[in-house]
Amino acid sequence: MHVLEGPRAEHPSPDRLHLDERLPLPLALGWACSGAIGRAREMARTSEAEPIESVHEYRKALHRVRAVVRLVQPLVGKRCTRRCLRELHDALAGTAGFRDDDVLLQTLEKLQENGQLSKACAEARRCLLAEARPRGAPRLELVLRHGLQAISPIPERLSAELPSRLRRAEVREAVAASYRRLRAARRRADELREDEALHAFRKRVKEIRYQLELLGGATGRWATLAEELGGLTDLMLLRRWARGHRKALPKTEYRALVRELDRRIARGVDEVIEGSERRFRRKATPFVRRALRRRDQSPNGTAALRSLGGNPAHGRG
Repeated sequence: MHVLEGPRAEHPSPDRLHLDERLPLPLALGWACSGAIGRAREMARTSEAEPIESVHEYRKALHRVRAVVRLVQPLVGKRCTRRCLRELHDALAGTAGFRDDDVLLQTLEKLQENGQLSKACAEARRCLLAEARPRGAPRLELVLRHGLQAISPIPERLSAELPSRLRRAEVREAVAASYRRLRAARRRADELREDEALHAFRKRVKEIRYQLELLGGATGRWATLAEELGGLTDLMLLRRWARGHRKALPKTEYRALVRELDRRIARGVDEVIEGSERRFRRKATPFVRRALRRRDQSPNGTAALRSLGGNPAHGRG
């Protein structure tokens, strides 16, 4: 069994995944998860002073852990993966209400820039604030700490389940499998153009972004795509909320709000799907070769390759 012991560097950027190149890969992956959980723990401590920022950063940290779990899924097996994903899902679900309230208010503020919607947005804001959950800091911190307690075994569990020796080819195939899931999610989003499919597409984009972050690949375009999809899913969240509060909103304002949301969502879906089509033409193997070549050519590329299980000149892959 692997144990998270041995030389460890301080995480240079606590809001990023970091692979400690001095450790064997199974330990390094567990340590990367530990760093993200440490970030979430820091957010729990600051939740009294900065509740909104703390919830958002806490969720980002857990999404990073989930990205690592999804990456190693072919290497640790479905049983371990499902257990970790279930624990992460429950921890994230506990914060969803706090996050949604803020997203709804922010999205309404952006819509109010359209003068014709000012009354509709004001009515929706009034209704939302009337039912918004109280943000008592002790309650929020309790929710965050409860989630942390549930996911704290994940780093040790992953390190224990991973093979003690990993070839570069295995790591590359794990990244390829993640990219295939992403391509399939995009195809489904293109075919259905529905909220659930687009939300799943966004999740897969965030996963590949964080996985490349972990492995030292370029993440800029994936961060941009995730942000674009995030804006869309925020609009979808507001539309779903408005439809659920149809009777609480004045009829004229309700219709104006939903009509504008429908228009913006349809236009946004077309732009994101069509705008991303070119980047998904590349299949998994050339994508991985290109993505990891960027890492190989970085100043620390040689050490990174060793951490991935082999000598740059002699490793397989």
